[in-house]
Amino acid sequence: MSFSNIRPEPIPLVIGLSVFCPILGAFFDYRLFTFLPQIGLFILIGASILENYKYFCSPTRNELVFIFALIVLSVMQLVTQRGIASGGTIFIIFYVFIFRRLLASEKDIYRIHNWVYIFYLIHLIALISEFFLAASGNQYILDNFFGNTSNSAGYKSYNSAFVMRQVFDLNVGGLNSLLLGSQGAGTIAAGVFIFSLMQYIYERNSTHLFVAVLGAILYVVCANQTINFALLFLGLGAIVITLIVLPLNKPRYYFYSALLLAAIIVGFGELGWKVITFKLHGNSLNIYLETFAPPLIAFLDLSVIDQLFGVGRKPFAMYNISSTDFGLMSIIFLCGLLFALMIIIPLVFLLVDSIKYLSSSVDNKFNAILALHLMLAFLWLISLVHYTKAVELGGRELLATHIALAYSMLVLTKHHSSKLSSH
Repeated sequence: MSFSNIRPEPIPLVIGLSVFCPILGAFFDYRLFTFLPQIGLFILIGASILENYKYFCSPTRNELVFIFALIVLSVMQLVTQRGIASGGTIFIIFYVFIFRRLLASEKDIYRIHNWVYIFYLIHLIALISEFFLAASGNQYILDNFFGNTSNSAGYKSYNSAFVMRQVFDLNVGGLNSLLLGSQGAGTIAAGVFIFSLMQYIYERNSTHLFVAVLGAILYVVCANQTINFALLFLGLGAIVITLIVLPLNKPRYYFYSALLLAAIIVGFGELGWKVITFKLHGNSLNIYLETFAPPLIAFLDLSVIDQLFGVGRKPFAMYNISSTDFGLMSIIFLCGLLFALMIIIPLVFLLVDSIKYLSSSVDNKFNAILALHLMLAFLWLISLVHYTKAVELGGRELLATHIALAYSMLVLTKHHSSKLSSH
């Protein structure tokens, strides 16, 4: 059996489960729903391994080195009685490893790319429905159904909703999305906007443009400070890469996206800057600084061994910090600097390698899909500066899929570039 004949059904199954499991877990207040995506993946991967054992059980040299280092760090955590602490990132590593092996052909990459777009559209429909429920004064229904939880994450009606309160004069909480969190809602809305805009640029389908406009409107409605800055940072990064590194005549969509983002920000004028910086004034800014500082201070006070290998799960609560303060720092606090570098360094290489091949590729569709999933992956990663939704149920599955698709498309781009250079 050819590797390319292995069908990547587990990927849409895992993402699909992760879309609905947060609200199912909140409705039934049952923690098992948190692990349903992994259970479904294990079942389907088990069947795939039986069908083609050699493919799934023959990692590359780089994969073997990574797996060995991961095992060593995990053993060190166990031996030093820290417990295996990964802050949710171990699931992402597992997903990326499996998804990459399932994305064995160009056809599979495009197929899963389209599936991911469908799931973003499902999130969009849910956000629109939630907006109308909140605007009509019925947000309490969502709070009653999904907010009374003790064993899983629930609906939060207390989230800030600057635009809905200041512009629409509605006394409601911020949108949660199917991921049950304001930061998740903002990331999803921004993701819909970026995904649809990129689809429109290389397909020229007006439907994608309409969806992009909807995504932009909903982003403004459920804007939160963390994703505001993540999106701005992403836009500035795209501008820098475009103007300094990449030839403008090839990846035009970078340039157009950056210009459109700048036009939206400038176009909003005073209201736009209020939306972007609504928590950077007076007491709100002090609260941000006070909550971001404890994880960093606590980490610097640790011994060198604890800084390298983390404090583990058991003693974490003793330090009086949480992932709601500084998400990325809290994850590093849990699992250690070495574990964090194992995740960050490969992503940096992926970005650098992608920039190199984006500038040499002549296939605009390849460029667009590679750039799209890189941007969305880093959007989720940058959001870790505050909450940890990117490594929690619903967010981690999308993040892992974006990374796997970006890496798979990079491999495909390299293959096409080498074929072109040989002719």
